[in-house]
Amino acid sequence: MHENGERRAATRNGTRRPRGPGVRDAARALVGLALFASLIGCTTDGGDGKERAAPPRFDATASPFTAEELRPRLLSGAEAGDGVERSDLDEDPDSLSVQGGTPDCEERAQYEGRLPVVDLMGTTRTAAAGYRHGKQLLVQRLYSDEPAALMTRTQALFTTLTACPRYTQIISFGDEGTAEYDVRAQRVEVPGTTGLTYGYLETKSQADVPGSTTATKVVAVLRGRVAVLLQGTPAMVDRALAPAVKKATS
Repeated sequence: MHENGERRAATRNGTRRPRGPGVRDAARALVGLALFASLIGCTTDGGDGKERAAPPRFDATASPFTAEELRPRLLSGAEAGDGVERSDLDEDPDSLSVQGGTPDCEERAQYEGRLPVVDLMGTTRTAAAGYRHGKQLLVQRLYSDEPAALMTRTQALFTTLTACPRYTQIISFGDEGTAEYDVRAQRVEVPGTTGLTYGYLETKSQADVPGSTTATKVVAVLRGRVAVLLQGTPAMVDRALAPAVKKATS
């Protein structure tokens, strides 16, 4: 009887799921890594925290910046907040044994649970850096293109992000099994910032794990031929937004 109960607890539709404090702690750690991988995407820009040459003068009507011209416009760790460390973005998300799926949200299914920032915003004329403060994570991305092209790409991203207000995400932890999350997605306002703005908030919770709710915020601000996109823990996004926009567009 007890053995049958354990088997029922360990399976759902024949799939082994994490159970017990040790496994759940490991699963949570992997979720954190998966989150960071989804923030990083496939970027390989060296966000090494080193200050490069002064950025060229910002002119909203000039030609788009190159990736090299955008890099000095990224925040340093100190500019992102007290105690914030800036990190490299050359980790390979494919090296993590974490896979995701969204079986009841067709618009997100093709991205395998990842936030589709890299897929929809592109990888040309862009620079990025990652930041960490304790367990809080942030990625800043800068893009440059003609204003109409930037707006088209950004609208496509936020339309996809908010296509399913509520859906299920299933994350696989390799040999540790799978975990099922309830995800809620919504557009949010971006107050106190001029320019064309977009905001998105995602909350994720695991029903059978108290206190498992996490949140990810994505904010984009477009000014002329530059787009500033921040993605990560809501508090870090909110704190870094004003200095990020100022440095990128000054």
